[in-house]
Amino acid sequence: MSPIIIEDNVPLPNRVVDRVPLPALPLDEMKAGQSFKLGVNNGDLDKTLNSLRMKIQRYQKKHVGSKFSVTTESPQAIRVFCRASHE
Repeated sequence: MSPIIIEDNVPLPNRVVDRVPLPALPLDEMKAGQSFKLGVNNGDLDKTLNSLRMKIQRYQKKHVGSKFSVTTESPQAIRVFCRASHE
């Protein structure tokens, strides 16, 4: 195995720099049949959708039995539906 070398001044990849921050999601509070709407900033629909889906996927792995669906309502809004809760 080669040694690990610490390097200076290596720029962050664009996918890290351009990440879309998400607000705290109320996934723990949701029961089956409930949903919430998340607004999208200035044309960041694809990035926001991807970030949201990944966050929900990680949540579902930790909370067995939870099921959520994510849909695009418009270019400015995404809706998250709770299909099953972990309780």
